[in-house]
Amino acid sequence: MKFSVGDCVVHRHEGVCKITKIEKADFGDGKTKYYVLKPYFGNVVSVIRIPVDKAEQIRPHISKRDAQLLVKKLKRSKTVWINDNRKRKEHFQNMIVSGDLEALASIAHTILIKKHEFVKAKKAMPLTDQNLATFCEKLLNEELAVALGIKLEDVETYIAKHSK
Repeated sequence: MKFSVGDCVVHRHEGVCKITKIEKADFGDGKTKYYVLKPYFGNVVSVIRIPVDKAEQIRPHISKRDAQLLVKKLKRSKTVWINDNRKRKEHFQNMIVSGDLEALASIAHTILIKKHEFVKAKKAMPLTDQNLATFCEKLLNEELAVALGIKLEDVETYIAKHSK
């Protein structure tokens, strides 16, 4: 898929980014054309370069309609808990890399449910799961904010009001 300067895209690890320019650069493998991305949220000064001909790490953000539909079914997301920590982490990471928002919602929903179970049992939730939940929520909330045209800090309120 081809993108243009000014497009908002979703990077599978960085979240929503804006394409600030398209440039040619040589990083030791000859001149290559790159999308230059800047994270859309936060005060991050990092610059991300993605080769134009290998841009599978980025995709357009979802439409407003798709975002509204996703929010409506968030509370009904499938839980995907695997008891083996290593296998669970691997499974969740594969779901994250897929870039599927429903998968991210499923992870966040699952971990939220499990977090309540851990608290009820007076146990600590594994740090890996806490970090994955935070990461998934970041990606999900950023994309929903852009697609819905709302502020990032208003996403959780929007979800609470519109999910069933």
